[in-house]
Amino acid sequence: MKHICELKNILAEHFDWNKSRLTVLTNVLIGLFVVRTVNLSDLSTVLYSEAKISSNYKRLQRFFKWLISVNNYTYLTMKFVIMVLGLKNKKNDLSLDRTDWKFGKKHINILTLGVNVKGVAIPLVWISLGRAGNSKTADRIELLKKVINEIEIKSLTADREFIGEEWFKFLLQANIPIYIRIKKDTQVVRRNHHYTISLKDLFAKLKQGKKKVLKGQYTVLGLEVNLAASRNNKGELLIVLTNRCPYKALKIYKKRWS
Repeated sequence: MKHICELKNILAEHFDWNKSRLTVLTNVLIGLFVVRTVNLSDLSTVLYSEAKISSNYKRLQRFFKWLISVNNYTYLTMKFVIMVLGLKNKKNDLSLDRTDWKFGKKHINILTLGVNVKGVAIPLVWISLGRAGNSKTADRIELLKKVINEIEIKSLTADREFIGEEWFKFLLQANIPIYIRIKKDTQVVRRNHHYTISLKDLFAKLKQGKKKVLKGQYTVLGLEVNLAASRNNKGELLIVLTNRCPYKALKIYKKRWS
């Protein structure tokens, strides 16, 4: 009970909500540590309340229905995460990712920008794409714009689906350090040359278990970048482009797997 009261008082300093909603939020946060799942049925069994489990479940449903109706609720969540984790006072490693599954015939497709904290990616902002398939450039830019002015970005990692000329131009103009994996069949141009070559051919001689950093910059979708690659024991290529020093590119990219 003591921990609940302490946490509730802390939350009250940042959320201008009524007592009932603060109580639910406090119990949800503590309940997550107990049941280790976001399933509302499980959470309703550990809420600090003398009410029946069925009543707790309905209370949770009402709370989240109300939260979604609040204007800029994702902004409130982001500000809260930044405050709790102290992200304002340091440089941050961000990861862009997408998850897609189906609930019956409905696609649940969420684009998420998370922050790496001790090897774990904590969601900062996200949007539901409302359809199947990859995200659009506008979707990605919308997410990043919400974060750029809030915290300092040390690195942004992303997988092969997050490419595109307009997207790269935005990242370059915003001076965001990027470490993005790129497909091996991508055609690139060596600076001061007038012919294209595929990345697969550039790294054709790279042996299994080895790494290689290319000297000089290459043009990829209109962006001047540095390139680094590794080949695993199965012969698969991992190629990462960056607008920063390439010698740590592979190591930094691995943070995406958090």
